Amino acid sequence: MIDRKRAELFKTKDKALKSLVDNAQKAPGNFDADINELKAALSLNLTQEQFKYAEAYRNATIYSIICALWNTKVEQELPQIDQYAILEYYSEKLAQKEAEENILIWLWNIIRKLFDRKNDKFECYANEPKCVRAVLDRCGATELEHLQQATDNNEPKLINDFIKNKLDDSDMFVEYDKWNNANDVPGALKEIIHSLSQAQRRAMEKLRRLELTDKIKDFYRENIEKTSLPKQQEIELFFRRMNTTFAGCYKPNIKKTKERQVFFLKTQNSHLKSLEQQHKRSFPDVTCAERFSGAKLLISVF
Repeated sequence: MIDRKRAELFKTKDKALKSLVDNAQKAPGNFDADINELKAALSLNLTQEQFKYAEAYRNATIYSIICALWNTKVEQELPQIDQYAILEYYSEKLAQKEAEENILIWLWNIIRKLFDRKNDKFECYANEPKCVRAVLDRCGATELEHLQQATDNNEPKLINDFIKNKLDDSDMFVEYDKWNNANDVPGALKEIIHSLSQAQRRAMEKLRRLELTDKIKDFYRENIEKTSLPKQQEIELFFRRMNTTFAGCYKPNIKKTKERQVFFLKTQNSHLKSLEQQHKRSFPDVTCAERFSGAKLLISVF
């Protein structure tokens, strides 16, 4: 649900946002071109930081609404945790392919990410499909909040009906119907799902309840790679489309990189304390500052 701060930020400049969107409709699909105009409209009352929060909150809300529309049909066959497990499988597959093409570049990127504490810039705009984004950009804060509540309450039909009622020209209707009709789990993946025995279904349900994404990913990896090449391509194309629609916002490797960084920092701090204690026992007359500098120098060698 939209929190109080987000609602206040939306409502504060609801008129300015809708005014900008009305102008943006003159150039359909160009959602980033007028961003400076939006900043100018808000500059009198919102700080730059507040504006960024408002923009991020709005994009996050739109992202969750598009995700709910996608799952109107897809989740009936493929639970969301399974979808993200398969996305993670393809993400790892791509990383492995890049590593095989140039092992030195891959190793350098791993080392750089491990030691660099600065996060790479990562943004998610949720601009696809354009007809849905156009409708949502015309919505005010109250409408977006109601749609978010429908998302939280798992009411995709309500969201679907709302979007359809807001489509105001034939091209948008055609685009939405085409996109919506294509949101169907590919036959090759359905075959894998439907081939499960009762015991396997119960096991999968348990994995989902426990949120064991890696185990779910391993199951799909094994079964996808058993199928023919055309079927593998059919499944991969579906998930590429999902990634283009909204799931590009989901980056499984970001979480894993952060986990590696935390592990490294904990290990480094533990090693530093151990060296400092050894130094204290060996040189009891050395000052604390000198001892700390010496320990840091020692650990830099490792």
